[in-house]
Amino acid sequence: MQYGELIGFLENVGKDPSRLIFEDELTGLHNRRFLHSYIAHKVHWDSEDSFPLSLLVTDVDLFKDINDTYGHDGGDEALVFIAGLLKEVAGDSGYPIRFGGDEFMVLLPKTDLRQAVQHAHRLQQLTKERTLRLGDGKRELTISLSIGVAAARSDATSGSELIRIADTALYTSKQLGRNRVSVASDIDAEKTCRKTALHRLNDAEIAGRSRELSAVSEALGSLSRGKSKFVVIEGASIVRIWTNTA
Repeated sequence: MQYGELIGFLENVGKDPSRLIFEDELTGLHNRRFLHSYIAHKVHWDSEDSFPLSLLVTDVDLFKDINDTYGHDGGDEALVFIAGLLKEVAGDSGYPIRFGGDEFMVLLPKTDLRQAVQHAHRLQQLTKERTLRLGDGKRELTISLSIGVAAARSDATSGSELIRIADTALYTSKQLGRNRVSVASDIDAEKTCRKTALHRLNDAEIAGRSRELSAVSEALGSLSRGKSKFVVIEGASIVRIWTNTA
């Protein structure tokens, strides 16, 4: 189908073609592109009018186990279920976002940190009160979430920093045992950010670069333990690795 035919088809079935740019196909939530566009064009960091602004970052605890147990169809049902809860918590003024995979966000304009934490606890409470009945109608699934909360400009003075700090709070929730809410202002961001970077690197998947990623991850891990390690990557492959054993 040609582009013009696709646009015509979407218009005829009542869909706005522009929504394809900023909407996640599976869940109907806003997508990552929407978040970055909103922060770039709607938030004026040098003006008080854009604040307070808060962000919840959450992902589904043990989502891989859900996929392994119930298949990818069950995993998709879980994502759609969580999306519904996010819409409910976001209300008319917030923006629920599927950032990627099983990671979600809720952008909350004109919402201070105290209010954002209340939203986070409400979201967590909804997962305790409601279960997902899978498509076959015979199985029920209880889902829990780890959540991180941050606010601008108390925790961050830019969009990228707000996302990073909230993500660090999310990582703290997971490290503390999952199924909980962590607030950015309550954690040691500098110390935790280094661990978050290593955690994200270990989770990364880049085709044909598993050896390189593993080497960099190992080097960062050594550095965090007070040991020096140097990794030289030239072109497509690792050239040499040096370790300081002193």
